[in-house]
Amino acid sequence: MTEKTHEDRVRTLETMRECLLTPSGEALLDELEIMWDSYGLMGDTPEQTGHNVGLRDAYKFIKQLQKGVYE
Repeated sequence: MTEKTHEDRVRTLETMRECLLTPSGEALLDELEIMWDSYGLMGDTPEQTGHNVGLRDAYKFIKQLQKGVYE
């Protein structure tokens, strides 16, 4: 297995960003924003709350990718 360089990783993230900037990518982010509502973080159990926080963090990461904030 070949080790990836920094340039390889950046190229991968740029490709993901291009996908997120398409109309389908925009629609996906709109749906994720609704599903992973950061105001609905509190769950019925500590585990559910932790899960919800993880989803929120995943959404933030995907949104940063779309903006090109990854270097």
